[in-house]
Amino acid sequence: MLKDITEYDASVEQVLQEAAIPTQTQVTPEAPPPPPKEEVIEVEAEEEKETKKYQPQQYDEATINATTDIVIGLLDGTQSTVFRILAERKKNKKLLATGGNGAIARLQQLKAAEHNKETLLEDTDLKLLDIDATVEDFLNNLSFDDNTKDMMREPLKILVAKNMGKMPPEFMLFLALATGIGKNIAGYYSL
Repeated sequence: MLKDITEYDASVEQVLQEAAIPTQTQVTPEAPPPPPKEEVIEVEAEEEKETKKYQPQQYDEATINATTDIVIGLLDGTQSTVFRILAERKKNKKLLATGGNGAIARLQQLKAAEHNKETLLEDTDLKLLDIDATVEDFLNNLSFDDNTKDMMREPLKILVAKNMGKMPPEFMLFLALATGIGKNIAGYYSL
């Protein structure tokens, strides 16, 4: 027979009673009261930040010029070194494509030998010398000329003066060292 839904079985009633008993008591600690706000101090700190932010530090012209020259030297040295390595690799590929496996050795022999108008050279030898001359001409004109440096100098001075306080002296020393040492490192790897 069906039991009335309002009547509980004894086992169900026992389970309901056990479920109603809390197993753990949770105690929530009271949060400490918030510290009193000192608006006056915060406002003064913000005002100090604002005045520091808008007061540019002045540097003498000699420091700005020296820094500008270091940066120009670094840029010139970097681009010269990178293009020198790329040009040498391209020259070697062209020499190998034109004269085969012995082309680089043959070019060195041709450069060491004295040539005059009466010396007859093969077509391949002339092509090897032409490739070498073209690359050497390119390499001799890699560095920035004075006109290019002058065009870079004025905008770079403004940029350096603007960011001078943000660049520590250690960074400037690193730039100077990278300019000098970088060429030697790149030259070593292009051997």
